[in-house]
Amino acid sequence: MNYPQTLTTAAAVALVLGFTQNALASESADRLPQHTGVGAGAVIGALLGGPVGLVAGATFGNFIGVDRIKDNELQTSESALTKTLGELAVANQTLAQQRDLVAELKAEAGAKDAQVLALRSLVTDMPVAVRFESNSAAIADTYTPTLDALAKAGKAVDGLNVAVVGHADPTGSDSTNQALSETRAAVVASDLIARGMNGESVTWIGLGETVPTGHAQHDRRAELRLSFEVPVHEGLHSAQQ
Repeated sequence: MNYPQTLTTAAAVALVLGFTQNALASESADRLPQHTGVGAGAVIGALLGGPVGLVAGATFGNFIGVDRIKDNELQTSESALTKTLGELAVANQTLAQQRDLVAELKAEAGAKDAQVLALRSLVTDMPVAVRFESNSAAIADTYTPTLDALAKAGKAVDGLNVAVVGHADPTGSDSTNQALSETRAAVVASDLIARGMNGESVTWIGLGETVPTGHAQHDRRAELRLSFEVPVHEGLHSAQQ
């Protein structure tokens, strides 16, 4: 038996394994993994020599190359997975924010619907009137809060309409009272628009002294009739005219 040759071969293999490990650790970034595997295998094959060395070198080099490729693929997959998980977390956070926003909008819509329903039930039972001094169409300051509230309601609630109906007491001629009632109605309608209400939702008409209340002080008035229907009355004027 040739012991020196066997010991030499074993020592060479151990030496090559150490060399290969160091070479893999210091491998440059631009060198392909399979190149490293084939190169290491060639060194091993040359040292072993002969057919046995050729087969051993090719096999060992192939293992090294494949392992390096698999390691790189695994690192790439892990990196892609980490990126995907990050994007998914951001998407979930955005979705949660959108859901919260939708919930808030639904709550606001529900509150507004409740307000509209309450207002609808009140408009037919809520008499609103602005009273005037004799032979006057000037609005007293005491009606400012009422007119402000009506104007805000008209802006906030879709479909709310106001018809202003002017009246006069029996004092004076019919023609004078008719003109005075129209002026009172037009003044109140214009005041609502000046406070921010949509002019298309405000109409007015003067009825003179034709609808007396039995009290002259109450006859000098402008009634504000609220509804969710467009008022239909012969002679109605648009407040925008």
